[in-house]
Amino acid sequence: MEAIARGDIANLIVVLDELDKLKDHGHNSSPQATEALVGLFEKSSAAAHLDHFSQLSVDMSFINWVILVNDVERLSKPFVDCCQVVRLPPPSVTEISRIATREIERRGLEPELIATIAQATRKRRVTSLRTLHKLLDAASAASARPLMN
Repeated sequence: MEAIARGDIANLIVVLDELDKLKDHGHNSSPQATEALVGLFEKSSAAAHLDHFSQLSVDMSFINWVILVNDVERLSKPFVDCCQVVRLPPPSVTEISRIATREIERRGLEPELIATIAQATRKRRVTSLRTLHKLLDAASAASARPLMN
């Protein structure tokens, strides 16, 4: 915040990931913690934002925000109304297979794993990138273990 207040940063991009999972459990908290961010999206109020920690008035009107969520319905309506919502479809079977192939090669895993994951993807056992990466992480860990006779 001090660097922003000094004006040392230009074209700042702030990425907030999984904001739909944010919960404010404080006493007397608002039902939606994201509502506190609404003022930062409006140019006039963001231009004179008071940072409570540093007690500085900071111009945050130039910040570009990228908010990543899994479920936009879990965010407050005033918050969503301030955003341009871009919905991305889940990855297709082909896309998951291509990503798996690249990751298997990048990680130096056994090439036979490509066919196994492609088959699991076609059978809808692997439907997300999160599941794919968990499988690849497990395969990486297994290949790093020493063989025991």
